[in-house]
Amino acid sequence: MLSFVRIGAAVFLSIVVLSFAGATAISPTYAASAITLTVNPPNPTYGDLVEFQGTITPMAGISQEIAVKLYRGSGCNISQYLFSIEGSTERTGSSFSIGMRLGIAYLVYVGPGTWSALAYISSNPNISSNCVNFTISAAVPEFPAGPPILLIFMLIACGLITRRITRKSPVT
Repeated sequence: MLSFVRIGAAVFLSIVVLSFAGATAISPTYAASAITLTVNPPNPTYGDLVEFQGTITPMAGISQEIAVKLYRGSGCNISQYLFSIEGSTERTGSSFSIGMRLGIAYLVYVGPGTWSALAYISSNPNISSNCVNFTISAAVPEFPAGPPILLIFMLIACGLITRRITRKSPVT
């Protein structure tokens, strides 16, 4: 009877070991070890579309959820954290691209100045990219002379129009 228990225990252990071995052989690889992040264009202008792009190595084999954290200032300082942008990798899980229009994003003003970002896999926040710093430059104004000069020209034009209208009115 003792030999039946030993054989039963050996069979049970074999089934358990083979089940784990089969599960790891069948399941796709989720263990990414590194993620990179680049900002394209590297020095955007206010109002531009910015693409946060990167790669995951080794590729996950399936699409992965990615989050990009945006920080005010350089260095990805947690006290300067603003918000996260969510996106996903391509079908094979090897690269991603998340776009954002500069300006008012997620009810936060993202304008000229120094900013930083880092990307991480949503299911495993321990794997994150290096902090990437970038500078947003001010947009080129529509009127190169600026609003004060435009206001002066508008006042002169209004004065000339008013003068012509008052000269042509008949005297009664």
